[in-house]
Amino acid sequence: VIRKSPIGLKIGLKFQLTIPAGLRVWRNPDCTSPVTSATVFTAAEIASTTDGLELYAEGIVQDGAQIINLIATCDAYGWPGYEWHPDVDRIQITNFGRLGPLNVPGYSIHRYKLLGVPPAGGKWIAPGSGTIKTGANTSDVTILWDGGPVEGKAIYEASANYIWDLEVNVVEIASGTTNILTYTKPVWGPQNPLGELMFASNVQAMDCQLSVERVEGPIVGGSERGKKFLQMGIIQNGVVTQNGAHYPALTAPNFRQSDKVFDPPYLDALGASNPWYADKFVVGELGIKGWIEIKIDAIPETLHISDGPAVRFTEPSVNNQALGLTGISFCRQQIDFHLYFAARTVQTQNSANLIYTQRAKANWLFGGYGEILPGQAFNATGVASGDAQFVPVPNGDPVPKTTGPIMNLTQQSFHWTTWP
Repeated sequence: VIRKSPIGLKIGLKFQLTIPAGLRVWRNPDCTSPVTSATVFTAAEIASTTDGLELYAEGIVQDGAQIINLIATCDAYGWPGYEWHPDVDRIQITNFGRLGPLNVPGYSIHRYKLLGVPPAGGKWIAPGSGTIKTGANTSDVTILWDGGPVEGKAIYEASANYIWDLEVNVVEIASGTTNILTYTKPVWGPQNPLGELMFASNVQAMDCQLSVERVEGPIVGGSERGKKFLQMGIIQNGVVTQNGAHYPALTAPNFRQSDKVFDPPYLDALGASNPWYADKFVVGELGIKGWIEIKIDAIPETLHISDGPAVRFTEPSVNNQALGLTGISFCRQQIDFHLYFAARTVQTQNSANLIYTQRAKANWLFGGYGEILPGQAFNATGVASGDAQFVPVPNGDPVPKTTGPIMNLTQQSFHWTTWP
């Protein structure tokens, strides 16, 4: 505001502003009628206002503090520049932007930060309908949002007198009554074409179904917001926890195990929709549905996947022969699988689209063990068991592994090594 003096303005007094490149100035709050450094404001124009001439600054570059100077000149006596005051007053405006996803699943954690140079002492403070998880009292935080549906607020305090909120649509995701996992034990199979001894599923070892009953965004201005930006589905991770065999014909050490035991989790996925375990509709498998895209698919909907692993106890027989292996007296293998019902936003701010938030999880295992002679199995037992249902996850944990390598491909490269 260029304020009007209570004792009046000197006849012939004129004002101009020096406007830095990172700012635009307007006469109107809707960013119309631009003001430039060449714009001249006369004493008569300012005197005609009630309290002074109001102008509106817009930041266009997030590069920190910008200074606008007020210049005054007077040519009341017909002498241009008779009085010239280059720095009558000044105002500092700090340009910054706020970045973070604006449409998120309930119970998800996302990052919110400032673009540009933060104002001195600026910080994110306690949000509306959420909790700061990391970075409290700084300009770069992560926020765990409540379950929704709600219009959450990420609140930034630039100073004690200036507080802005960033409105975030938090979408509720509610599971339905269908929530079941069933298991069928694998059987000891004959040697496959590669000459490997293996446990294999003659039917699907694991089958799971989970219904999504409701996906609901907050109502803002009479319209539902947020949910069209969401995807959700089932992701599976796997870890080889046991994989070893005893070869009596070898000299000590005659126990060998896979070099991949206790590796970090692998992503286990089929088709082209990874990290979702299966595509939306799997050709030739009635009822299989791996994920949902809310802007396209109808809700309620039931997610349905199944898995029939095969686990190898030996490498191809040619390798075994090269090692002088004539038989296995005992072997054991187990893969621990972790299923996640997960949701994500497709918005890319701060890589939010790469965060697949757990909303429910279930664990199961697959494998087998037994005493074995060449071409036969004695007391060989297949194992497939696990949780009967998914359990909710409300703490914002992300799915551990959502990128390759894919477990099915990696397992083919397992190699035996001496142990210990």
